[in-house]
Amino acid sequence: MNVGRRFLVGAPDGPLGDGALRLLDETGAAILLLFRRNIPVPSRLPDELARLRERLGRPLAVSIDHEGGQVLRHVRHSTVFPGNRALALAAKEQGIAEASDLARRQGEAMAADLAGLGIGWNLAPALDLVCDHYNPGMTLRSYGSDPAWVGALGASFVRGVRAGGGAACAKHFPGTGEARVDPHEKLPRIEVDPERLRNVHAAPFAPAIEAGVDAVMTSHGFFPQVDSVGPATFSREIVHGWLRRDMGFEGVITTDDLEMGAITTAGEIASAAVHAARAGHDLLLVGQAADERALPSIEAIGHALDEGTLDETEHRASVDRIDAFVDRLDVNRLLSSAQAPPEDGNAPDLARAIASAGVRIVRDPGGLLPIGSDRYVRVIVPDIRPVADWICFEDAWSDPARVAERIWPGASVGIASLESGELVGAPAAGPDGLDVVLLYDATENCGQAEVLGALDPDRSVVVPVRNFWDQTKIPPGASIVDPG
Repeated sequence: MNVGRRFLVGAPDGPLGDGALRLLDETGAAILLLFRRNIPVPSRLPDELARLRERLGRPLAVSIDHEGGQVLRHVRHSTVFPGNRALALAAKEQGIAEASDLARRQGEAMAADLAGLGIGWNLAPALDLVCDHYNPGMTLRSYGSDPAWVGALGASFVRGVRAGGGAACAKHFPGTGEARVDPHEKLPRIEVDPERLRNVHAAPFAPAIEAGVDAVMTSHGFFPQVDSVGPATFSREIVHGWLRRDMGFEGVITTDDLEMGAITTAGEIASAAVHAARAGHDLLLVGQAADERALPSIEAIGHALDEGTLDETEHRASVDRIDAFVDRLDVNRLLSSAQAPPEDGNAPDLARAIASAGVRIVRDPGGLLPIGSDRYVRVIVPDIRPVADWICFEDAWSDPARVAERIWPGASVGIASLESGELVGAPAAGPDGLDVVLLYDATENCGQAEVLGALDPDRSVVVPVRNFWDQTKIPPGASIVDPG
């Protein structure tokens, strides 16, 4: 019955070798999801994947979360693009047509970078909206609050990915913009009426489907006014009804990771996989401990098919969709036609253009900007090294002095703890100097708020580098530069 084909499995720790081969052999899965743990040296990945594919002896597709901004699994041999919010701000400054062209070119460049490494499926773009309250799971990942603009930018990105030879994944249907908690931690209860959910939050997915998006990922949000069964992951009304039937989507539908807190706090992953399959998903994602949890889930799907509680005709249709998808993105096919990307990717100039288009001065009450070249500057860099194992920028942020030098050549350096706010390094400047503060999610990291409280606002320029909602925490007298 090819039950294992229904699973998108996360590669085990380390470079791709015997462990990945064993996982694919045991499960029968045909799509492997990579994390930062699997790409210590990106330049070696094509050879590792080629060997894995040869030893496996059947088509293999590879996927990765590569949205840009805070969601990147590797930064070498790939263009480092900013988050989607930069394109949203570019649309405000330059117009939606110009920003859409940038989004298309970004999608094409990302696809080319990934294809050169053997990766065909990019789990992007996020089409969730920004709403009028803090959403910890979204921040810089969203194209904005206007569903028409989000749809236009997302569709352009999708067209670019397809032009670059890859596959995109629109997520997280039907939209999690109204969430107030992160589904990685617990289940968001999202009180949105069906009409608003369809016509506003789900609206950006229609242009992506029209643009030919190959896959759609659903959300773990719970929408009780639409379906009381639990998260959208388990809702046949939302997955099969809205997405497959009403919107006419014919591609691959995948769950988000079934190991996220929104799902695991409610029960076993094996049971969740069966519920998700009944809802209408083709692929069931088990990412972090696939070797331990995929096999019981596969067994549960097999039992459901044997018992008739899972429709066999729908199962075969899912397998057919997945097999066609994998064949197009097979590692052998990609590596035979794509070129390995250079150290900084195929489009660093485009990345800089998008990043620059998203930068804006939010306020400058003291006239500190632009900063004079003769002024003493201390750059305060957040010490994100304790969390660098999962945010991917360990190399870029491992030396705070290097970060400061890139922000302001010749600057003094202060290093701020995320937890305590303790500041070490250069002393505060005299009356003619100023501080440039790189603020790293003061909403979540109490130490960053402590740093703000210790500064002289009249001599501070604050740059929220991870969460634009941090602007609400910055003292009134300080200048703010929004980096997009």
